[in-house]
Amino acid sequence: MRRKCRAKITQPYNRPPHLLSMHSISKSLFIAIGLAHGLATAANIPDVVMRLSDSYAASREEYARWFFAGFTHPVGGISTNLDLMRDAYTQGQSYWREHANERDQIFSGYGYQAVEADGVWSRGFEKSSFVPVNSQPGKWWMTSFGGVKWTELGTNHADAPSGQAQVHIVGYLSPRGGYGHLGMYEQEVLVTSFTLLHQGP
Repeated sequence: MRRKCRAKITQPYNRPPHLLSMHSISKSLFIAIGLAHGLATAANIPDVVMRLSDSYAASREEYARWFFAGFTHPVGGISTNLDLMRDAYTQGQSYWREHANERDQIFSGYGYQAVEADGVWSRGFEKSSFVPVNSQPGKWWMTSFGGVKWTELGTNHADAPSGQAQVHIVGYLSPRGGYGHLGMYEQEVLVTSFTLLHQGP
C-alpha cells in the first residue's frame, strides 16, 4: 500500500494575515502537487530540472512539481522529512535567485509565458479575477508571485485594493487549466510587478 505523504510550505514570519485567509499555503501545495493538471510530464520538464532530478530518476515528475513550487516561492521554506521534496523545493528556490537570466526559460518549460497587460482586477472573498483589456477574452486568477505583499510589487497601497481597480501587471501567465477558487479560472497570472492605475471600474 502506498503511504500518503504530506509537506508544509512555510512562509516568512511577516506574511500578511489576509493572504493566509485566502488559503495561500494550501494553494501552494496544490500548485506543487497538482501543477495545473499534469504540466510536469516527462515531455515538458525543463532540461535543467531533468538533470537535477538524476538522483530521483524514478520520480522525475514529482521532483519537477516540487522544483516549480520552490521556484515560484523563493522566500520561505518547506517542512518535510522526504529528501525528494526538500531537495527539489530548495533547488527551485536557488535557481530563481542564482539564474535570473534563465527565469523565462524555466517558466516556458512549465507552459508559463511572460506577460504584461492592463486590465480590471476584481478582488473579494475567495475572488481575485483579472480581466485583461485588448487581449484574448476570459478572466485570469491573479496572485502575487510567491504570495508576497502587493506593496513589494510596486503599489503604494498598504494592501491590495478591494472591489474593482484598473491595474497594470507584469508576470507569468499559465497554460490553460483550472486555477483559483474551485478551479473556476482557466488561467492564472503570477504577478511580479503591479501598478494601480485607478481605483474603481
